[in-house]
Amino acid sequence: MPVPARLTMHGPQTASRALLALAALGVVAVALLGTATAATAVPTSATHTEDADTLRWGVSPAPAGSGTARSAFDLVLEPGQSVTDTVSISNLSAHDVTLDVYAADAAITAGGDFTVAARDEPRRDVGAWIGFDAPVVTVPAGKRVDLPFRVTVPPDVTPGDHGGGIVTSVHAGDAATDASSVRLDLRVGARVVVSVPGPVTAGLALTDVTTTYRPAAAGFGLGRLTVAYRLTNTGNLAQSATTTVDAAGLGGLWHSRAHTADVPALLPGQSVRLTETFDDAPPVVRASAHLDVRPQASDGYVPSDPLTGEASSWAAPWVGAGVIALVAAAAWRPARSIARRLRRTPAGDPTPEE
Repeated sequence: MPVPARLTMHGPQTASRALLALAALGVVAVALLGTATAATAVPTSATHTEDADTLRWGVSPAPAGSGTARSAFDLVLEPGQSVTDTVSISNLSAHDVTLDVYAADAAITAGGDFTVAARDEPRRDVGAWIGFDAPVVTVPAGKRVDLPFRVTVPPDVTPGDHGGGIVTSVHAGDAATDASSVRLDLRVGARVVVSVPGPVTAGLALTDVTTTYRPAAAGFGLGRLTVAYRLTNTGNLAQSATTTVDAAGLGGLWHSRAHTADVPALLPGQSVRLTETFDDAPPVVRASAHLDVRPQASDGYVPSDPLTGEASSWAAPWVGAGVIALVAAAAWRPARSIARRLRRTPAGDPTPEE
């Protein structure tokens, strides 16, 4: 059976059949999506890389009626409304390509990027609203096919932002019969966000703030402090944010330079766990971290209030302290023996030889 690959979507997309070479290594390939002309590269150590046929295709929204280019499908639809739009599939290869075409709900990567769910996962949102006349399309070499589709919003849908994607895929390794082989499902797609008018609320929740200190391997010197936290979109609008994390030691013995990061927009209900790492953390007995989250405005709506969080953990040089303790324990017994002998020796008598 094919191994589904999640994909990250940032704009017009392409994929490469060169990923086939990874199957020989037992690697599950993910068709990461970048610019319209970029193809996923294969490591030079992959088997038969130089013999792999190059297959590249791109997926993007067809230009709007005014001819304006679009990087994603951003639609504003009322409950119960139905519209038709068009997705363009460009074959950048030297031979024809036959692709499966389907829709899927939005998902999120470990790093917080927009992606879509696997094909066999249940569709409960935008993935269930999109329909095609044909589930398969063949695009001639060097040509483009404009494929119409329909979006039908349920009449009882909740207001706010809903996400999904239009996905094209090709199965790599269909001819493999070895049970140990991996058949890849290479996917390329375009993002679809449907905004439904109605009462809206912007909201983010900050939870599970933790710190973990890892001392230097040698026992002394700078260690690593990792700050982890979870952000959850509790409203019904897509919400992005800027986070600032700083760390300090007990009594001000150490203070880090603040780390600032932009969190991509989370769709309603989505949650992501993020981390920040400080590699210059000395063993200051106790290290603490302070987190500041500032939600960004979404489509002109006032963002939710800023959020703060704190956590701390022990940051002692346990390895170094253990080494000192072992040395002290090893020296204690001989020192104690010498002290006893000295106490038993009468005053004026020569000190017994060791």
